[in-house]
Amino acid sequence: MKTSDRYSEIQAFVFAIQRQGIGQAAAALNVAASVISRRLSALEKRLGTRLVERSTRTLRLTEAGSFYYQRMQDWLADVDDADARLADWQQRVTGNLRMALPNVLGRLHIAPLLPTLLERYPELRLELIFSDRVEDLLAGGFDLAIRTGQLHDSRLVARKLADSHRLLVASPDYLQKHGTPTHPAELGDHVCLPFAVRDQLPQWQFQRGNEQLQVTIDGRLQANQGEALLSAALAGFGITQLARYLINPALERGELVALLPDWRVPATGIYAVWPSARFTPLKVRVVLEFFVDYFRQQAF
Repeated sequence: MKTSDRYSEIQAFVFAIQRQGIGQAAAALNVAASVISRRLSALEKRLGTRLVERSTRTLRLTEAGSFYYQRMQDWLADVDDADARLADWQQRVTGNLRMALPNVLGRLHIAPLLPTLLERYPELRLELIFSDRVEDLLAGGFDLAIRTGQLHDSRLVARKLADSHRLLVASPDYLQKHGTPTHPAELGDHVCLPFAVRDQLPQWQFQRGNEQLQVTIDGRLQANQGEALLSAALAGFGITQLARYLINPALERGELVALLPDWRVPATGIYAVWPSARFTPLKVRVVLEFFVDYFRQQAF
């Protein structure tokens, strides 16, 4: 038997007794009186006992019916109360939201926003996990994550927040000592600071109109963390390729210089991802829209 059928039978029974008649119960539930009668009969058949004695105008509980009614009216009230409380809860932004964030983007651009978010939704609690690893959202119990680059997990729902643009940069001191490259092919003559790629040489991609180039970089210093590469570039150690959101302050202060202005580095996406589900919780939806509004106003 379906749970919904059992609930309908119990509801018909309790309403009929509470309202002292099948017609009154039918009116309260907006169904025909024959439907209430059919549900009462089905309930009695399932339980194997008569619950009510029917007459033309009244219903009288049997001893078994009285026993069952006392328990089922409390049960039905609890179910309806739980439904009402859940509906109210779903209309409020409340509870704990566990979120995975990339280290640099999370620290520089997302963490500073969160006090405003929490002030807006005082019943919301945030748990932030900063990591550049691709966390398994399902296994880790995450409600939401911000990711950059290509997405591979088909179990997740994704929404693009922005394009992240990367620039080739070096310090004025480095360029004064080693010269300024005018073409990507000249990077082999320079000290380069690439992101570390396990078991393979890093590659930098460039575009100019319809022309595309891919340059293999054999850097003396490699790192899997952008801020480490930024520090090395600021110290005049070499040329690096980093996200604009990380290097903008240094560019504005003149501590770094953008190179190869005729060439563009392909952008990568910044995404919000969350576990696929039929119903996305309200807390996830409002946090997502909060981030969408922020990223829409920024240049990355």
